[in-house]
Amino acid sequence: MENFSGTYKISSFNERILDVDIDNGIETNTTTTLVGDSFQGTYVFNSDGTYVMDAQYNITETVVVENNPPVVDNYTVSDDFTGTYTINTSDSSITITYVNGGFTETTTFMIENFSSTGVNLTYIDINDDPTDGNTYDLRGEIGLVRQ
Repeated sequence: MENFSGTYKISSFNERILDVDIDNGIETNTTTTLVGDSFQGTYVFNSDGTYVMDAQYNITETVVVENNPPVVDNYTVSDDFTGTYTINTSDSSITITYVNGGFTETTTFMIENFSSTGVNLTYIDINDDPTDGNTYDLRGEIGLVRQ
């Protein structure tokens, strides 16, 4: 934690969701991509395992439902959370816990390319429903630069 602790600024945010829905035997594939820009604010990871996220950035979201034109939306994200984090050195992951809207949220990220200048945090959420064949595959990456 001592090596990881510090103040970081977001340098990149990318997320892709592949969603396959099967309804009455008809398969529909939807791809959603989110790309961040105009990053402001910081993420502060303290050596005692606490953190403060106070960052804002713009998202361009593109949704493509197969055989349809893409739908593009732009909006601003505001990460304003405090919580705790733990680092698992055996699998190079960080687990972040915070309260959002009265609910405790826990997310585990893989730590990649950690150095004295920054780190990339990646995450994957895959759900397959064998009863109906629907699948959901979310993959993302957050780039952080040490300040």
